[in-house]
Amino acid sequence: IAFPATKGAAFSLDSIDLVDQSLSVSGVQGKAFQEGGRIMGHVLDPRLGNPVEGVKMAAALLPSATDSDALSTALLVLGQVGLPLLHERFPKGRFWVAEKRLDDSVAGLI
Repeated sequence: IAFPATKGAAFSLDSIDLVDQSLSVSGVQGKAFQEGGRIMGHVLDPRLGNPVEGVKMAAALLPSATDSDALSTALLVLGQVGLPLLHERFPKGRFWVAEKRLDDSVAGLI
């Protein structure tokens, strides 16, 4: 699972082998628009109605493709605070988050 960098070098969060599992990745870079000099992603935070900011990428590994797709998007909205919630509810799953830091670097959290 790698994150393409907009500044500097890309970095890898993890490397995994998939067997009878599904990996889904959600991010803001694929479909985005620019507003007031800021790049805004296509995923909206339903709590605010605004595009997700801060989290650049989230990934979920689960047996079900439906679950991994839904939860990677949910984790993109929740950010790192969603990690313990998902680990508790889906103990067999693995989850990753890449968040933007104040200095524009990106930190990966597992």
